[in-house]
Amino acid sequence: MTTTEDNINIQNLNINNTSTENTEKLNEIKKPHNEGPTKTIMFCLYGKEFSSQFVISWSEIILQCILNNYRPLISMDYDKNVFLSKNKILGGNILTNNANQKVFQGSVEYDYVLMLDKSVVFTFNDLTKLIDSPYECTSGVYLLNNEYTNVVSKFNMDIYKEQNAINFVKYEDLIKMDKIDNRYIKCEFVDNGWLMFKKGALEKLDYPWFDYKLENSINVFSDSYSFCKKLEEYNIDIMVDTNFKMAYLGV
Repeated sequence: MTTTEDNINIQNLNINNTSTENTEKLNEIKKPHNEGPTKTIMFCLYGKEFSSQFVISWSEIILQCILNNYRPLISMDYDKNVFLSKNKILGGNILTNNANQKVFQGSVEYDYVLMLDKSVVFTFNDLTKLIDSPYECTSGVYLLNNEYTNVVSKFNMDIYKEQNAINFVKYEDLIKMDKIDNRYIKCEFVDNGWLMFKKGALEKLDYPWFDYKLENSINVFSDSYSFCKKLEEYNIDIMVDTNFKMAYLGV
């Protein structure tokens, strides 16, 4: 037979167990995403005017970086010549044609570079997905409209010549593609609005990193396209994490 005292002890034990479980859950919640040494993320941003949605997303991601043991840095610039401006954002000395110059002139210690578009709606969770990628170059997925993504599996030059359009993949087609680890696909071209590089990848490239790309007498006037072709020349695969569906606010 259980006595009143025994009931009290049992209740206290249950309370203590519950308290321990809650404490463990709280500790798990408080653990930073990066539990090792502080890592530095260089955010590369093109533009001069930003929406209220961007300011909200940006404020939140900077706060979460600090709370999760990441050191955020930002490099930004704006010029009507987007190729010139994006070379400056990566720390290029535009007054010289020195092909051997490195990003940020080799003077910035960083772990990741994130190229982001001010029109992409992002969260800290979207950032950690790229950080956790096993690849040196990984892009997220966002919808340029209600149907098409920022991803081009294989660039169709004929469509570009005839229609002056880029054959971006529909989201419904993207998620049906064969994937590595049921998540990643290799592609030829992405719009560079949520694209991350691990340290060492960009250092492989000769300057200028962004340049006009002329193919078959057709000038593909896209900074993202020319940059992706540059990556291809240096055998840097562009991997797309299909575990994304971000929004894009447009110009």
